[in-house]
Amino acid sequence: MSPDQLAALGQELGALSRTNLPLDRGLAALAQEMGGDKIGRLCENLARDLGAGLPLDQALAKHDPNMPSYLVALVKAGLATGKLPQCLDRLATHARMVHSMRQTFWQTAFYPLVVVVFALGLNAFLIGFVLPRFAEIYRGFGMQLPMITASLLGLAEVGWTSWLALALGMVGIPCLLWLVLGKVGRAKFARKIPVVGGMFREASLGTWYDLVAMLLQSGTNLPQAVQLASNASDDPLVAQAGLQMAADLADGGAFGDSLRKYRLGSAWGAWLAEVGQGNGVLPENLMELSATCMAQAENRGRWLSMVLPPLVLVILSVVVVGGVIMVLFLPMFRLLEGLSG
Repeated sequence: MSPDQLAALGQELGALSRTNLPLDRGLAALAQEMGGDKIGRLCENLARDLGAGLPLDQALAKHDPNMPSYLVALVKAGLATGKLPQCLDRLATHARMVHSMRQTFWQTAFYPLVVVVFALGLNAFLIGFVLPRFAEIYRGFGMQLPMITASLLGLAEVGWTSWLALALGMVGIPCLLWLVLGKVGRAKFARKIPVVGGMFREASLGTWYDLVAMLLQSGTNLPQAVQLASNASDDPLVAQAGLQMAADLADGGAFGDSLRKYRLGSAWGAWLAEVGQGNGVLPENLMELSATCMAQAENRGRWLSMVLPPLVLVILSVVVVGGVIMVLFLPMFRLLEGLSG
C-alpha cells in the first residue's frame, strides 16, 4: 500500500470512528462511494468482516498481506486505549509526510534525467548523421586531419550493432552490479554520494523518528515501537540498526545510548532523546527530531533542484556537445589559418 493510499485510508477511518455510525456500515458506504479501486475493495472487505464480529486490526491484517505491521499494531493500541480516531489521524499525517518526501526526491531527479536523455539523443544524432557527412567532406578534400578529429570521425564508421552492444553494456553492467550489491550495499553506495546521500539519510531518520513517536503515543512500549518502525523503514541501514537497537532496549538498554551506539542520528539528537525520556516527553522530542531531519532533507533537495539541473546542462551541452562540434571544425580552422597566412 502506497503512502498516499495509507494516508487516505487513515483519514477516512479516523473520520468514521468519530461518528456514532457503526464502523462496518460506514466502511460499506465508503466502499460504494470509492468504487472498485484498491481502497474501495479493502473498505468493502473490512465492512464485511467487522459486521461478522472480527476486530479492525485483525481484519486489516487479513485482507492485505502487505499491510504495514505498525499499522496493525497502531489500530490495536487505539482500540485498547479508546484513542482510535487520534491514532488514525496521526497515521494519516505520517503517511502524508512520507508521500511528500518521496515527491521531493522525484522532483529533484526528474529534470536532470530529462536533460541527460536529451543529451544522449543529441549525441546519437551527431554520431549517426552528422559525423558521416563531415567524414565525406574531409575525404573529398584529402585533408590531413588532427588525431583527435580522426578518432572522432572513426566513431561514425562503427556499426549500429556495436553501438547497441555498447549501450546494452553501459546499462546492463550497472544493473547487474545493482542486483549483486543487494539492499544494504545499494544503501551504503547511495550514502556516499555527496549531498544526495545526506538527503536520503535525513529523510530516512525523519520518518523513523516520527513513526517511533506515533507508536509511543498510541501506547506501544519502546522496544516494540522501535522494532515496528525499523521493520517499516525503506532504508535497510536504518532498519538494520533499529532492529539491533530494539534488542538492546528489550534487554534494558537506554534509548539515548542506543542511538549513539548504532548511529541513528546526531549527538544532539541522542541528548534530546535522553532528556525526553527522562522528562516523560520522549514522543514529543522525537517528533521535534523528525521535523529537524525532514527540514534538512528538504533543504538539500531544494539545493539540488536549483544547482543540479544547470550543472548537468552545462556539462552535457558545453563539454560533450560543444566539444564534439569543436573537434569537428578544428580542421576547418586550420585550413582558414593557412589560407589567411
